[in-house]
Amino acid sequence: MLGETYMDAIRLCNTPFQKVDDYNEWLVNRSLTEFRGHLERAELNLDDIDSLNIIHISGTKGKGSVSAFCESIMRAHGLKTGFFSSPHLIEIRERIRINGLPLTRDDFTKYFFDVYKKVGGFESMGIFRFLTLVALHAFIQEKVDVFIMEVGRGGTYDSTNVIRRPTVTGINLIDFDHMQFLGDTLAKIAWHKAGICKPGRPAFTVPQSEEAVDTILARAKELNAPIHLVPELDDYDWQGQPMKLGISGEHQKRNASLAIQLCRSWIEEHKSNLASFEDIHIKANVRCSGPIAPAFKLTEAFINGLRNCFWPARTQIIKRENVTYYMDGAHTEMGIKACVKWFLQAASEEELQLGKRCVKVLLFNVTRERDPKELMVDLIPCNFAAAGFCPNVTEIVSGEPVIGIDRSFLEIPIQAEHDVCEENRQAWQSLQEEVERDSISPESSSRTESDQDSSKYVRFECVKHALQWLSCGKDSYLPKPRSEDPTPPQPVMEADHVQVLVTGSLYLIGCVIQILDPDIMTNKVQQN
Repeated sequence: MLGETYMDAIRLCNTPFQKVDDYNEWLVNRSLTEFRGHLERAELNLDDIDSLNIIHISGTKGKGSVSAFCESIMRAHGLKTGFFSSPHLIEIRERIRINGLPLTRDDFTKYFFDVYKKVGGFESMGIFRFLTLVALHAFIQEKVDVFIMEVGRGGTYDSTNVIRRPTVTGINLIDFDHMQFLGDTLAKIAWHKAGICKPGRPAFTVPQSEEAVDTILARAKELNAPIHLVPELDDYDWQGQPMKLGISGEHQKRNASLAIQLCRSWIEEHKSNLASFEDIHIKANVRCSGPIAPAFKLTEAFINGLRNCFWPARTQIIKRENVTYYMDGAHTEMGIKACVKWFLQAASEEELQLGKRCVKVLLFNVTRERDPKELMVDLIPCNFAAAGFCPNVTEIVSGEPVIGIDRSFLEIPIQAEHDVCEENRQAWQSLQEEVERDSISPESSSRTESDQDSSKYVRFECVKHALQWLSCGKDSYLPKPRSEDPTPPQPVMEADHVQVLVTGSLYLIGCVIQILDPDIMTNKVQQN
């Protein structure tokens, strides 16, 4: 019998929902119309939603990081924040946060069933749209000062675009992703992403490809939204303090600048008493066509918000004993390039600081809709001594995979996941063999394919087994490699310190975090 506990809510989330035969036609012609009907049944009216003072953020890359920076900046100003994002890493309640913290299980359960009972189920709308309703309901009840809302997919027809009057909108970097829904060119994708612009409401975007930025500017003009490009992060006045961000990586500078402009615009409209802004004259950015927003002298609240921002699985580092885990959920070519740049710099700095022999290893997974070889080719310069491939399964208990109660609704058969992992492993081995053939002399090229050291590239049943093998006993919190697995390569066994890069999937990183430090999100936010 169905009750109203957190586990009951999760069981409902795992119930198969109605599939749409022609998703693209539904997306264009019915999605928002249907969602407005869901709002009515949930007794959520658009006036109440408008009162949430929303910062609405879309884009292909980094929209979650921009949202996290915004949330941290606004919280540093003493405001009560609501934050809706996706996907979650461990528990589904992570998607709905108050003051940076996921809803408690009790609060999530309460708001979940408040909406569920009113709409009479959500099989026809799917998980994301239902959780959008839950977030809207929760933030209205909690009376948040500001609501940072991250778009799910696209923008124009996304359920989050039901809002009529956001305080400000942001469109982050455009890249190729979800092409089966959004189109096969940057211009088509940008058209969807810029669809969150609203008449008379300020909008901001970042310097990016000419094709994308021209489409964004044209779309904003069509929607009668005043739009500006953001300046470089270096252009702001940090009041003599070092420029430091809570999320590392060169690409985070772009995300931070967009967040700064979004928060400034919000504060100027709603809480002008919080800050006065002293603009700085900057030279026009020759890479951009379009008006550029002014840089300004950052207040202490802005600086603290940027420094204290924590956003797991995005250029995140966990160091334990003689192993350092570098984690980034990059899953597009552009994202992998940025990830590699960050990892190589951070790993090099660590090795210099440690003064020890360090070796790099890879833990990788990617979904079926992506070509693993296209992503992996940019990982080659990392010179990994070993690579592990596994499904997004935390561990195996009594012969059964532990996927995580809050991820079962992804409905991916476990055998299909293993098949993808094997494809990933073979793609990586093929790339390694190509590199080796290109690097060896003709007289030594007589090695056969069977001579290749394939034991360096191993597929595992779960993340825990892969981590045991890759860490090679140098992290005492993890068991040593299993006897039934191949012996780790000699360079890994002999190294003083192992640097593990985990990338390709946010869900993969969620499994890693669940093993290494499941409470890190709560602890980090409370520390800050």
